[in-house]
Amino acid sequence: MRVLATIGIVALVAVVAVALVGGGESVSAQGLPDSPYIFSGTVTVDGAAPPDGFTVHARVEDYQSEPVDVVGGRYEGLSVAPSGVRFDAKTITFYLGANVQADETHLYRRSGIPVPFVDYVLTFPNLPPPPPTPTPDPSLVTPTATPTPTPAIPDAMTFASGSVILGAGDALPEGARLTARVGGYESGAAILTGDGRYGDLVVDPRNVSAVGATVLFFIDGKAAQTTITFAGGDTRRGFDIQFTVALSTPTPMPTATPLPTATPLPTATATPTPMPTPSYTMSMDTDGATVISGETSSGSDRFTLNAGVAQFDMSHAGAGRFDVDLINSAGQSDRLLSASGSYSGSVGVGVHAGASGAHAGAVAPGDYALRVMADGAWTVKITQPLWNFGDSGVIFLTGSGDTVGDPLALAAGEVEVELTHSGSGEFVARLLGPDGRVVETLGRGTGNYSDTREIEVGAGALSPGVYGLVIRATGAWTLSAGPAAAEPTATPLPTATPEPTATPEPTATPEPTATPEPTAEPEPAVPQVTSGGGGCGSAGPVSPGAAAANALLLLAPLGALAWLRRRRV
Repeated sequence: MRVLATIGIVALVAVVAVALVGGGESVSAQGLPDSPYIFSGTVTVDGAAPPDGFTVHARVEDYQSEPVDVVGGRYEGLSVAPSGVRFDAKTITFYLGANVQADETHLYRRSGIPVPFVDYVLTFPNLPPPPPTPTPDPSLVTPTATPTPTPAIPDAMTFASGSVILGAGDALPEGARLTARVGGYESGAAILTGDGRYGDLVVDPRNVSAVGATVLFFIDGKAAQTTITFAGGDTRRGFDIQFTVALSTPTPMPTATPLPTATPLPTATATPTPMPTPSYTMSMDTDGATVISGETSSGSDRFTLNAGVAQFDMSHAGAGRFDVDLINSAGQSDRLLSASGSYSGSVGVGVHAGASGAHAGAVAPGDYALRVMADGAWTVKITQPLWNFGDSGVIFLTGSGDTVGDPLALAAGEVEVELTHSGSGEFVARLLGPDGRVVETLGRGTGNYSDTREIEVGAGALSPGVYGLVIRATGAWTLSAGPAAAEPTATPLPTATPEPTATPEPTATPEPTATPEPTAEPEPAVPQVTSGGGGCGSAGPVSPGAAAANALLLLAPLGALAWLRRRRV
């Protein structure tokens, strides 16, 4: 999230003050004073800016902030300041009008210092309906006395950025502090850079008498020529502050009194003053990663983020707050991480022009420094991975907390994604392209979460290719992805092969019925041949009648068989 350039160095001043008063003891969340989150940015409704006249406000459980106006599609100085430790680690929701909720939410953590957010985009699905105009009944209207309005405490006036203009030959002293005063109130110090620019100067007297009073600016107690009238809720960018009094005038050395004797004194050898040990170390490891580490709250030197993807591997061994901010070259801060106690995780953000801020998953390319609030040893390792290959097919990943996962290689078609989260805070899973842009938000929720959805690879911004998986979580999570199951096509049943027609068994040819032996007719008396021929039982010659009878007995069965065969044919 690109931060509303407010509050800045107030964090460092608050840490130093706690260390001086508490003797270096850590500050628990219960002991932190209540300080606001201050949001500014753009408002869109269905992709367009809403008309003027609407307001936005925020809620944290039963707490509701004061509304701020939406003018020209922007809102400024939305202060979210719930009071009490019970609001720590709760979700901030945003509303247009009375009850139209924004798509975006944010996790509120008590930090003890004001936390600004610049260019925080709020997206709403629709405009709130206009309230009905009541038609009063004149006969029922009772005149009432007009109450005397109670003056409201003004909001903070913020000087987001600008230059400190000095006289010719003058320079900012080392460790200079730029502050503002309204009456008896003095602000915290702004961020001052070596090139004469400042940022995050917040003037918040919280007194109605400050409205219309003159704001004076000071560097180390020396007043500037520039002044301005206090206006609560106003934000100034590019506001230059001019000093005509010299800030770097050297203290004159006293004139030496000559010694009464002409004996020269021996030349004194100057003892070098040891340089203070910085509270952090910054180096580059063998893989080319930038590694920054420290033992307590600290800043860092600048490093460069190029277009693409940036991965921040962070750890903290303390028991209190662990907040990490990115500070751009204009002095504006962007909250990268807000955690408590021991921490180990990886935060990934896209880096591309026109990015909305770390809260939306991306920052702009440029030079950055870190501002770390911690009460124990911490380390931040910064890399910019190049994703040329990734997991493909059916994928199942598990993890816990903030993670930059293995890249995913997605092919064209429907992909089914299942996500779960077991935790109490915010959960967001995003896909980042090689150019650092968020191409798909796979899931978003608060607390325990479970969802299954299908995404179309090859439609819109999500083309086939390799994408990085970036997860923000407070507990254990799982992700499974794979090609969506197609509706099964009914397989036709095979056509049954007809059973072959049984060849009928040939009808058995009936055995011919034996023709009964014809009853021998009594032979007529035939005169015996004198030659003595015999019959069947005789050895003599056969008679003509007997021969005919014997032939009939032999030929009759053969004739019957031939007749039966002709009938079958």
